Amino acid sequence: MASFMDVLIYLRPGANFSNKDDTLAGVRWDTPGTVPPTQQEVDAAFAALANPVPKVVAAGAMIRALTQLGKLDAVDAAVAKASPLSQRLWARAASFPRSDPQVIAIATAIGMTTADLDALYRLAATL
Repeated sequence: MASFMDVLIYLRPGANFSNKDDTLAGVRWDTPGTVPPTQQEVDAAFAALANPVPKVVAAGAMIRALTQLGKLDAVDAAVAKASPLSQRLWARAASFPRSDPQVIAIATAIGMTTADLDALYRLAATL
């Protein structure tokens, strides 16, 4: 489980700070211009660090997750409209990195948000 310090580092990478009591009010930011995170940001970061988005998932897991979510047909249709190279790469992929521009483009094409895509990767990692 992530500590409060882990969350602050995650939210403000590179910022210097000290904390006397593991509370947001107890943080002293030593880097000029650093905007302290809100409690909502801290809570969301704790959740994100507790359930991280996988950086990559296997193709079979992705197909199962898309099927479970009822999105495989939409993905197939979006891929069919992509360039021939993209179609070949998609069809032959052994895995799907979360940061891959093609993955993001297909997700966007079928109306998925960043949060939807993150949820898809979390689900795929369990299948």
